[in-house]
Amino acid sequence: MDESPKVKALQAELNRRGQEIMQQLAAEKPQLTPEQYEQKQAEAYKDYEELKKTYELQIDGSIKQAAAQVAKEKRLAVVLHNKDILAGGTDITDEVMRRMKLPLPGKH
Repeated sequence: MDESPKVKALQAELNRRGQEIMQQLAAEKPQLTPEQYEQKQAEAYKDYEELKKTYELQIDGSIKQAAAQVAKEKRLAVVLHNKDILAGGTDITDEVMRRMKLPLPGKH
């Protein structure tokens, strides 16, 4: 999943924003009491985790959108995760991965 252009872009943005948060915290540290610094550190961690969650939701949405497009083209009424399938069905994993510009399993 890390090789999708969208995932790479979001990961780079998350890293950049995380570094900004840490730099800002480091710059403020000399003016803060240990308690204030601890509180700011907790807030920074919370902000980073919220941003990470937002990006994960965007990625999940992209995967669902790609799966929906493939399902529509193949005229599939329902798309289920492969762990929920006991037998049969049409596996659209490779096509969804192509849409996400991901390497196919075993074909690196």
